[in-house]
Amino acid sequence: MTWPEPRAARRLAERCRPLLLAVLGLLVFRDGFQHEFTNWDDPQYIVENPLIRGLSAGRVWAAFTGFHVFNYNPLHIVSYMVDHQLWGLQAGGFFLTSLILHVLTGVAAYHLALRWSGSANAALFVAAVFLVHPTRVESVAWLSERKDVLSGLFAMTSLLAYWRHLDGACSPAPGRGASGATRGPYLASLALYVLALLSKSQLVSLPLVLLAMDVSRRRPLGPALLSKAPFFAFSAVFCVVTLLGHTGDSLRDVTLPERLLSPLAALAHYLLHLLWPVGLSPYYDATRGFPEPAFVAAGAAAFAALSAAAWISLHRQRSWFLGIAWLLAFLLPVLGFIRTNVAFADRYLYLAAVGPVAAAAAQLARLPRPRVPIALAGAATIAVLSAITASCVPVFRDSESLWLRVLERSPGASLAHSNLGHHLLTQGRLEEAARHYDADLAERPYFESTLLGRALIHEVAGDPGAARRMYALALEKRSQSVLARLEYADFLGRLGEREAALDVLRDLDRAHATVPYYHKLFDLCRELGLEDEAREAARRAMELAPYDPGSQYRFRVARI
Repeated sequence: MTWPEPRAARRLAERCRPLLLAVLGLLVFRDGFQHEFTNWDDPQYIVENPLIRGLSAGRVWAAFTGFHVFNYNPLHIVSYMVDHQLWGLQAGGFFLTSLILHVLTGVAAYHLALRWSGSANAALFVAAVFLVHPTRVESVAWLSERKDVLSGLFAMTSLLAYWRHLDGACSPAPGRGASGATRGPYLASLALYVLALLSKSQLVSLPLVLLAMDVSRRRPLGPALLSKAPFFAFSAVFCVVTLLGHTGDSLRDVTLPERLLSPLAALAHYLLHLLWPVGLSPYYDATRGFPEPAFVAAGAAAFAALSAAAWISLHRQRSWFLGIAWLLAFLLPVLGFIRTNVAFADRYLYLAAVGPVAAAAAQLARLPRPRVPIALAGAATIAVLSAITASCVPVFRDSESLWLRVLERSPGASLAHSNLGHHLLTQGRLEEAARHYDADLAERPYFESTLLGRALIHEVAGDPGAARRMYALALEKRSQSVLARLEYADFLGRLGEREAALDVLRDLDRAHATVPYYHKLFDLCRELGLEDEAREAARRAMELAPYDPGSQYRFRVARI
């Protein structure tokens, strides 16, 4: 038997590492293939979204020329079109796509960490931590969060291409200009960054990471800033687009103390979940007593320590500077400066955590031998993280397991009570649903979704008076809620009060109108013989959703 030459063996090992990462990801997330769609954004993005039910140039154009659920993430929607083309509405197929994207991002993280640390073993550890850290569960197992793994792949490859650009810009080959040697990787990095933004606009802060790369490689500040101009220009454009998309969203007013203190508390939560990922939840109720004083103090101390460490590293070996800058830059858009109704979520650590882990691995790779204890510690870390993550994946199996976990961690979470009530209501478990609705209303008697669910239970129970009061209260609390007006109009229609139902719809500010609103308006106007108003409603619905079968049907009827 002949053993491979050392160079051939190294080449074989290099080729096997991506396969090893893929096997690791598959083993840890294997339970996801048995999952169902949940009632947390999955209906809006996938199950009830007519735009994704086919793949064509017209549908792709529609995804690129409109907002969806207050967001502009067209590639996110296009990825669902591809899934629907392949799998129909099989949740396991959608999960497979998300897992493949996650593994590919892990492979890109491996190659980036390899250039960062110069050690294949250190890079393998970084990629493995990225793949199996428990904060990844939300991004991979929650099908509506496809935007994380899709944008993550484009962002990581953009960072990798830029690192290759810096290899030539900072150390050009003899006889070749740096600009000529690195133009290709630079343009690739820019193009991949645009694709990342088209997948998730949260990545507007990625140019700050690129700038930190320049500083860590001791590139002169002038050329570094000049080369970032196109990146920052695209970032500015997507910042504006994102703000335009959220003009119809319900943002809670942020007071000045919250604006100053929430980022510190959120930073403390992120670092805690990164270092001690135990007891995680899909959703954290940040509407009660946030920001907590203890976390504000911890966040302030952590920020001071990170800043000091970055400053010290800046004047020595700069790996830690890059790792800390990477973490803070990727967290910057989600630290709660603008909105605090969801102050933090584990999915926001998807890319942010790579920087400090890679910096630590690069530092360990430079330690003198023996390295066996370090290798054993790394393997043990991966094993523990894998076990925790595998136990968390089933949380997203269905709506009931999802919201029960949230209530286990945050017993008063309004969204959890409401959505679990909706899930139980669809299963005909009315008494259980009523208990969750009542628990929410006892704490927050103004959440219109809960009021609407409780109203429907009153109606089913044969108490239309109580149902009417609930519907009216929901409309009073959120006068411009399309959902509240649609549900109330449906209720009045079932009572035979069609004119009153039409009045409820007509009072809506049309700036908030949606496709279901125009569908209902069309139906009521047709029933009452108001043909001109019905025709206008059909036209508006067709403008908003030309690929919606309901819009197409009503438009044809209106033209007859």
